[in-house]
Amino acid sequence: MSFKSIDAAQSSFFQEVNTGKFPVTSTQVTAAVRSLLERDPESDHEIQVYMFTCGNMEQVLNRIMGSDEFLCKLKQKVLTEYSSEKEKTGRFDEIIAQHRDVFLCPSDLSVTEPNKSKVLLLGQCFFNDWRGAEGAKRLPVVSQQYIVGNLDDIPDSIMPSAYHFDFQIVAVPMAAAIPDSYLKISPNQIQEFEREFEASKQRIAVFIDAMLRFNIKYGLETYVCNFISPCAGLNGRFEDRYSLSNIIFFTEELNRFVGGYIKKFKNTYLLDLEAICSVHGKRYSRDDFHSLSNHGGTLTEGDAPLDANRLVRPPPATVMYKYDALPFVHGAWQEVLAMHRTLRATDIVKMVVIDLDDTLWRGLVGEGEGNIAGWPSSFAEALIHLKKRGIILAIIK
Repeated sequence: MSFKSIDAAQSSFFQEVNTGKFPVTSTQVTAAVRSLLERDPESDHEIQVYMFTCGNMEQVLNRIMGSDEFLCKLKQKVLTEYSSEKEKTGRFDEIIAQHRDVFLCPSDLSVTEPNKSKVLLLGQCFFNDWRGAEGAKRLPVVSQQYIVGNLDDIPDSIMPSAYHFDFQIVAVPMAAAIPDSYLKISPNQIQEFEREFEASKQRIAVFIDAMLRFNIKYGLETYVCNFISPCAGLNGRFEDRYSLSNIIFFTEELNRFVGGYIKKFKNTYLLDLEAICSVHGKRYSRDDFHSLSNHGGTLTEGDAPLDANRLVRPPPATVMYKYDALPFVHGAWQEVLAMHRTLRATDIVKMVVIDLDDTLWRGLVGEGEGNIAGWPSSFAEALIHLKKRGIILAIIK
């Protein structure tokens, strides 16, 4: 299987099959599996899964090419076929990039095609990147954005149209939460930091109350973003990690407050940007190495035109630094869309059926290895958590 054969297989299928609403046949599924996975379907059941869960051949191909089996085969082919280091990793990394963004939200069990959601983005300017990701990643969303730097930026004119939105995403501006006055306090003035922290909580509460007016009046489904903490503290390596003088801990405590405060609102949920950004890499997306604490978003080129008349014009920040925020932005979109689908019980998993031999233990019972550390103990732990979440567990033998 080479890249040419993959492209040829796709081209052949797309020419022969109407990719709109065309029934998938067993012959077509068999041909796709043989071409892309280089094997025959393992059973009639495998063929039927594709036939009944995919509405057209485009979905069949996307499902196969998104599987771990295909990616493993593809990686081996790439490493074998190309000699230079760039060729060995370049194309594979390009394909992997299409899947890494959904690390926290795998879609292997998705059956229902999502409808395009109408989303209101209300808050920080980093939502500019979110809107750019809509087209770049072909996300099933269309959004309307309002940048909010202060309370006067929240327009009343969109309130009558709130009924037309499926949900809103709200982000309190970082400058409102951690103003410049925070930076003027000396590290040893702990009481001053405590007073600043209380003032920050009050400002955040005022912003949340104002930004959730559509939720209060119309019951609009709402996701409130927490803050993304900086990559490092500002007072050196020996700064007290768990003191409010440490801006990381200060931000974490503000996130704790936000998570508790929004519980009083109905149909309102926390969108944990802090966790999502950590998974996808703060160093590639967070802008605190460039803007310290006063922006709290993703790196942009917005101020590049202001450097036009400098004696030595620097390159844009996104060029100067290694920057790749798209996986984080796409990951955040995928998370909120997954939460939206979960609230509607879309493609909900009600039961997990497992085998015993070579699943709950290695090999046949009594013949496998005695050491169960890691796998399969970790698999058993996952099953325990599923049971705690109300999912039925069953054994098939």
